[in-house]
Amino acid sequence: MFHSKYGEIAKMCKESGQPVYITTDGNEELAVMDIRSFKRLQRALHIRQQLLDALMKKVSKMDFDGEE
Repeated sequence: MFHSKYGEIAKMCKESGQPVYITTDGNEELAVMDIRSFKRLQRALHIRQQLLDALMKKVSKMDFDGEE
């Protein structure tokens, strides 16, 4: 069925920029998204990880009173 609905699903993904959830018996089995949205999500996660790493590095250099 997925193959026969590919065009429709791809269009929905591209237009919405959101994942489309494929279900089996009402249970979510897959999340499908267009590649542009996927790459944007990957970049955002990478940036967030870099910010978290920088914050953790700064916090680790602070003394107990919160001073550097």
